[in-house]
Amino acid sequence: MLRNSHRSFLLIAGLSFLLLTALSIALCVYVDPYRMYGSARVADTPYIYDQEALAKTYLMEHVRPNTLILGRMPAETGLNPESQEWPDNIKPVFNASGRHVDVFMAWRLLQHDIAVRPPQVVVLGLDFLDFVQPEANSTSIPPRDWERRLLIDRSGKPSSSRGIQLWRDFFSTTLTLPAIWDSIETLRLRGHPGLSTMTELGFNPARDYDGVVRHNGIEAIFSHNDEIYRAQYRDSYPSYFYSPSRNLEFRALADIVKLAEQNDIRLIIYIPPYHSRYLEILHDAGFWVSFEAWKRALVQTVDNTSGKRGDLITMYDFSGYDDISGERVPAPGDTQAEMRWYRDSTHYTSALGDLMIASMMDAGGPVLGQELNAGNLEADLQRIRRDRDRLFAPLEVSR
Repeated sequence: MLRNSHRSFLLIAGLSFLLLTALSIALCVYVDPYRMYGSARVADTPYIYDQEALAKTYLMEHVRPNTLILGRMPAETGLNPESQEWPDNIKPVFNASGRHVDVFMAWRLLQHDIAVRPPQVVVLGLDFLDFVQPEANSTSIPPRDWERRLLIDRSGKPSSSRGIQLWRDFFSTTLTLPAIWDSIETLRLRGHPGLSTMTELGFNPARDYDGVVRHNGIEAIFSHNDEIYRAQYRDSYPSYFYSPSRNLEFRALADIVKLAEQNDIRLIIYIPPYHSRYLEILHDAGFWVSFEAWKRALVQTVDNTSGKRGDLITMYDFSGYDDISGERVPAPGDTQAEMRWYRDSTHYTSALGDLMIASMMDAGGPVLGQELNAGNLEADLQRIRRDRDRLFAPLEVSR
């Protein structure tokens, strides 16, 4: 009788464990708080940025985009895949940008996306800071954890770690306490305004930004982030980029250009529309000459890397001094004012992103910025210098 009781207990315990396991998997797959499974039954995903690299990788596979956006976080919050400025024949558009997507990661994500299905168009946003930070001059990039879930290794061959990582990701998104808790909280918080989220097309609408503005004001955000940017440049090194191939980010850019040509992909590279306050940080930190040298090295890298299909590659320069980049920042303490074009000195709104998309998609010429090539590069640099002189000349006279 005692032996039968033990058996009954073990049977009940085993069945309970299996039931709880099944319920946990069902809950997490249904809610899909990190968008791994493409369930999309809950629109808001406030915890998705805890697993951003995982989410972007698997969402990209579900969407199988015709246009892929790559770059840092300003591109993630500024270029909306659902913008009306994207031509219908290159949709769906997927935004794979993010805070950790430097040029090297952009190259690896493009390899992955090509393995899923080669896109027609790739839009690549570049960040000057990536090219001047100390690690950019390292000899190699150590393996990164997120690379294990990509379909392709660095050599372009099928990844041997993908299968194992798939099971790890399945376990971490269904059978761990954080995943269960995040699923429950995602259900509880759905519909609440002001929560961060990621759309099914990888876009971050920055919904939490409005709450920060209402609490601190836009000027406080600008000032806080500007101090971070200044500190980053203090820890970086100006360079004239005489040998771009010695820089890891330039080598990754060259790899992206080669991939685009090999797969007949239209590649659009752009320099972001930094706010004039950020451009002045470059001047004050002694990086302006380096900034101009960087643009020369970008054009040189594209020209040296592109082969017979150089017509597939286009570059745009949205940086400079104009009415948009000089948009007035509200006064300190003003928590009601809004800005049309910027969230801080480097993060632009989707309204400005729409103008950029229209420029990059319009064969008749850009409505914003300048198409950049070897023929007009120096003229573009001179134009920006003149625009700065005109902007600050009244200030000098008044003094």
